[in-house]
Amino acid sequence: MLVNWFAGKHIKKINDLQKAIDQLREWLDFNTKNEKYCLEDVAIHSYYLEEAFRHTRDARALGFEDCCHNESYGQYGLLSLLECKKSSAEMAEYYGNTRRSVLRKLVLLEYRKKKEIEALTTAQKIRRLFCFLC
Repeated sequence: MLVNWFAGKHIKKINDLQKAIDQLREWLDFNTKNEKYCLEDVAIHSYYLEEAFRHTRDARALGFEDCCHNESYGQYGLLSLLECKKSSAEMAEYYGNTRRSVLRKLVLLEYRKKKEIEALTTAQKIRRLFCFLC
């Protein structure tokens, strides 16, 4: 009776740890997708900024000063592109940092699960020994 209770306690802990591990893995998938999206967003904004600067440089080289502030690449358009690029880079960095901390937690939980499995096998060995002696 006592040995069965001891083994059941370990099985419940193992199941709880597995649920937590599954949730962390789902969070890692979500986190990785968001980081990838933010990095792609940074690349897109960088491309548009390069195009805007190239357009402005070419227009000035040809002597068209009024073309340097058109609606698509005006002063406020460039500022908004810079702000979007900066915020996307910050979010990508945030997701990268949180992914590292979640990975550390995941490793710790998997280690604890391994120890619980070892304790469960020890409890099963004790139960077999107890049944053999009775």
